[in-house]
Amino acid sequence: MPLSAGLFKSERRNSCPQCPPRLHVQFLTPVLWSRVPNHFLKVDVSRVNDRHGWLVTCSEPLQFMSLHIPEENRSVDILELTEQKDLLKFHYHTLRLYSAVCALGNNRVAHALCSHADEAQLLYAIENKYMPGLLRTGYYDLLIDIHLR
Repeated sequence: MPLSAGLFKSERRNSCPQCPPRLHVQFLTPVLWSRVPNHFLKVDVSRVNDRHGWLVTCSEPLQFMSLHIPEENRSVDILELTEQKDLLKFHYHTLRLYSAVCALGNNRVAHALCSHADEAQLLYAIENKYMPGLLRTGYYDLLIDIHLR
């Protein structure tokens, strides 16, 4: 039944119920959200002169870690994985696989993984207070397995 039959009692007897012309039906559409930084960047804006235009400089660049998905040719901020449980679980299991490969003193593989997941990435993942628990655990274990065992 149309929406108007459920809303308007006067339209129940009408064989072809319809909304009055002044009524506009609104509906929600799904939207893809992206993460924004937790703090604003400090940007300096100045005008050199009329001929050269504006000069915009950012003194403190923003650091973030992204996850590349080659099948879909896109990158996702690693903190967005809290909203995508399947990708979060997949990335956690990938980290566990890296840890398992480094087991039993496999130094050649551990050295190769050091170039794949370097110190800066590991420290960023561990120090970030917004990192999901599964990923934080995975990065801690990977750090221990690569560098300490």
